[in-house]
Amino acid sequence: MSLSKGNTDKQKILTIASLPTAPATAVRLRFFQPSTKPVKITSDWLDCPWGKCRVTGRLGQRHADLIDTCMYEAIDTDTVNGRLHLLIDPYTIRRKMGSGTQFSYEGTRRLFNEIMQCIVDWETPHSKGMGHIIDAVRLTCETRRNPLNQGKRELWQVTFGEAWTKLIYDDIKLKYDPGTVISLKYGITQAVARILLSHNHKRMRNGIRISTLFEWFGIPKGQARWKHTFNLKEDADKLRSIGFEIDGDFIKPINTDA
Repeated sequence: MSLSKGNTDKQKILTIASLPTAPATAVRLRFFQPSTKPVKITSDWLDCPWGKCRVTGRLGQRHADLIDTCMYEAIDTDTVNGRLHLLIDPYTIRRKMGSGTQFSYEGTRRLFNEIMQCIVDWETPHSKGMGHIIDAVRLTCETRRNPLNQGKRELWQVTFGEAWTKLIYDDIKLKYDPGTVISLKYGITQAVARILLSHNHKRMRNGIRISTLFEWFGIPKGQARWKHTFNLKEDADKLRSIGFEIDGDFIKPINTDA
């Protein structure tokens, strides 16, 4: 059994196979703070080379992890009245979020609640929108076998906001395994990995200067940059495992032939 298909019109083309992990704008604009412990903000316009955004709420890299994982691990998809619906297995989502161990149920609910409370507003040369990233999360009548108690567990439906759904359809579609990003220890390394994954490796064969990345993230000079640089270097081995290396003041792809 799967999601019942609604009025999808042109959006029938977005199948599980074509579903991205994230739209490029979600990665490149400053929606998600480069931290696993973000603070609640009501921001002015936050500028970067690809456009600008405003955020009201708390969004960090763990929130991005959850959204990416829902997109990557979705069982079924439908679009009704301009809103993308994903059918997900919470067990699979929590395993991915915990890097092989179970991320807590309470932690998953908290992240979903904080995402649903946020309002995001963005402008790029190609798109403009405002609204919630996720509108609702609900239980469905569909079930899967629960390996923990041999019973059944209910599947969930995640409904994305209308403006964010349009962004998913119209933007550059990025496909990567969020588990590789989740395995990184620090929020700054996760943010860097995401933005690097949104670039063509051949075009960035010489790398991107670390200070330039910090400018894109809005990290001020001084102690904050020193700390983030230290954290990046501490995560260097795991960063290499997903295809990037720190080379002096730059981060660059290891293999530019792909």
